[in-house]
Amino acid sequence: MKQYWKVFKQILLPIILILLPLIFGDVIINLITDVYENYSGNEIDLGYDVIKVILIIAFWISVILFNVKFEREFLNGDVYGDVPFIFYYLAKALGYRYISLIRKPYKVQFTIIRKDLFRIKDHLIDEDNNVKITINKNDFKFSNNLRECNLVIADTFPIVKEQLPEIKKDLDTIIIEREKSKINDRIYSKELMCKVQECTELIQKTGAKINLYLTTNTKHTELIVKDVFMKRSNCVVEVFQQEECGTRKFKVKGKRMRFL
Repeated sequence: MKQYWKVFKQILLPIILILLPLIFGDVIINLITDVYENYSGNEIDLGYDVIKVILIIAFWISVILFNVKFEREFLNGDVYGDVPFIFYYLAKALGYRYISLIRKPYKVQFTIIRKDLFRIKDHLIDEDNNVKITINKNDFKFSNNLRECNLVIADTFPIVKEQLPEIKKDLDTIIIEREKSKINDRIYSKELMCKVQECTELIQKTGAKINLYLTTNTKHTELIVKDVFMKRSNCVVEVFQQEECGTRKFKVKGKRMRFL
């Protein structure tokens, strides 16, 4: 529930402020009228609806300028960003320009990157090109008429086939796995990116939709979207999210995206 309290403070509270003229507009306009008439001695007849719209726009612009000036980050801190995506669009409309991909579900990360909604905060991830990347294609039978194929990218945490949804386990599958790094669990590897590119190209040649299961760090995720999927035409990807507890199986239904 922590994320919804954050959403209330960052999104809903400013929206309530912006809409205050709808609730207290008559009081505000009467106050402006009284002050003007007492000061000038002349009577004025203000169009209430017009003034309310002007005040709403003025409050909205003020919120945007405040968020832009202080470069405020949406859903910052130790908050899991699993909230309806409408709140991300509202954040953009309220002037939030920055976001960290840390603790955001993969479907959210993919959509943010793909739509270029925010400026991504620095990942602060070191590079290590001395790690071994393995590819397991034992369950991949190349065919030019596959309907769908599993692509597993085990980066920060291992992924075993038992974690995949039951209805997807028997599909053709390619598994990319990175060994542990001596630097850190979360590192950037050029070799891993090359293998993802290679396997994506191989699957796409079959015409299959890619069922994507991944435990990648934020930098790898960003580059997989930008440098792999967004640079391929007519690539259909369904991103599956792990459950948060237990054996962390992947959910049965993923987020389907088409990269044109």
